[in-house]
Amino acid sequence: MEAVFGVLSTVLGAIAGFFRMIGDVHELVIELFGSFGVTFFLFGFFGLLMTFLWFLFRFLDKKRLAMPTVFFTIFFLIFLGGNLLMLSQASQEEKAPATEQSAEYSAGEDQAAV
Repeated sequence: MEAVFGVLSTVLGAIAGFFRMIGDVHELVIELFGSFGVTFFLFGFFGLLMTFLWFLFRFLDKKRLAMPTVFFTIFFLIFLGGNLLMLSQASQEEKAPATEQSAEYSAGEDQAAV
């Protein structure tokens, strides 16, 4: 029975480590690229617009559509990445004032006790 708990503990530890690693990678990406979220968003948006028009005109001419489709996918991923970066950055900004406020509150308690 102890062997089963040992295996279960090891598996749960590995799963927890994997999710901790995902969180660390997320923090690193936000730290490195967080300020470029709007740039990625705009670049992706205009890229989507241009490649959609390219696809549309190629479709109307009945020509090959593989290249516009690939570029559309690439710009869609850039656009999606910009959206996710802006959302992550906004959620971190919401968390920051709450921690500063709690630090000020605890400092106020220390002064009141003296």
